[in-house]
Amino acid sequence: MANSASSIASLRSQLTAQPHSSSFDWLAGPILCMWMLIFTTFTPTSRDNPNFSASLDIFSFAKLAARAGSFALLSLQIVLIPDSRRTSRIRLNLVPFVIFLLWALCTCSWSALLTISVFQTISLLVLVQLAYVIGCLADDTEKITRCLKHMTLALFLYSLVLSIPFLINTGAVDRFAFDFAHPTTAGSTASIGLLTTVGAAVVWKTRWSLALILPAAAVHGGIMFAAYNRTALVIAAIAIAVVAILQLERFLLGVAMLSMATLYTAWVLFDPAMELVQKVGGNSLQFLMRNQSSSEIADYSGRGELWAVMWESWQESPIIGHGYFVTSSTGGLDIWGRVNNYTAHNFFLQALCTTGVVGLSILFLASVPLLATLLKSRLGSTAERRVAAFCGSCFVWHLLWALPNSGFLGPIAPLSVAFFVVVGLLLSGIECDGSATDESLAIVERSPLR
Repeated sequence: MANSASSIASLRSQLTAQPHSSSFDWLAGPILCMWMLIFTTFTPTSRDNPNFSASLDIFSFAKLAARAGSFALLSLQIVLIPDSRRTSRIRLNLVPFVIFLLWALCTCSWSALLTISVFQTISLLVLVQLAYVIGCLADDTEKITRCLKHMTLALFLYSLVLSIPFLINTGAVDRFAFDFAHPTTAGSTASIGLLTTVGAAVVWKTRWSLALILPAAAVHGGIMFAAYNRTALVIAAIAIAVVAILQLERFLLGVAMLSMATLYTAWVLFDPAMELVQKVGGNSLQFLMRNQSSSEIADYSGRGELWAVMWESWQESPIIGHGYFVTSSTGGLDIWGRVNNYTAHNFFLQALCTTGVVGLSILFLASVPLLATLLKSRLGSTAERRVAAFCGSCFVWHLLWALPNSGFLGPIAPLSVAFFVVVGLLLSGIECDGSATDESLAIVERSPLR
């Protein structure tokens, strides 16, 4: 026992040492977990969600292995992270998430799909662990941009893998041609991936983000177009505008507005009959309509019917819900002629159906310390303001995405991992050492995988 305690003390001392005096790369742990969690979210679009262990396939076992490995590694790092005023403040911000996890675990006892509820609760626990470890270890600008670099590259490569079928087959684009991701997952990954790339370039102006903007715009933009995901495109544009307004200097904003005004004037002068607008507008309208009728669009692509069924399901157990990740008392709802454990396609309705009013209230409580940290960081040092600008735009994206989708309460997807990485980056800005200069950031970038 004495030897074990001394070993833990020795490892903790390395964590508290200066970055260049420690021989072990502690930040490699959460970065590895980030990559594993993102790249094990691939799922064949032709398969149903498994409800029993007998129906698990290789993709399910890959998810199990990645999350079990991440849980073990992150748990070890949490034990080794020494207590300090900074880590105490980070833990305080995450207390409501821990309370929600405990409540989600309680709801498993009355879930109709016990295995699914327990597995998804543990998956959410791993994401909260990831946020905490990143918040504690990324305590200066170099480490923050390093985490952001790996997340952005992972999202870019994820979209690149999804684009392979379209690069091989240059025929007509079909939004259901993705082999290993639902079009919604593909669109959301491309959308948040584009935002993180542009956000890193605008906020920190790192070499890797500036070099990645054009490839990211091509790959992520192509995925959003191939997925016919209108929501992803619009939300990405809004969030990018937010980060630009929060971070760009007034001079650059003025130049951008003047450029837009110049383009508008040129358009009026050279296309007074608006022929070009009609041509482009027709193609844009076809993309926005996505071969749907006006009534289908008014029903939010079938979400209106889904939300009505989910609302009725919630009323069966309004206070405590049906069990985490389970939206009905029986484990399946008959919608569109098929019985399945559907997600509510709305974050707030998903929370109500699965964890009830109790769970949704806890989630609202969890947003309070994060919002307070965000607002306080906007008034802090330069390093804190940069983190706040980036994280604020990402939170705007996640809030808008949560309205027609389940957000991180749905199946773990790249956007779920990205959300908790952003939470970790926001918390890492607490008492962050912002002394790193552009030259010191360039040193970090000499190794492409560091």
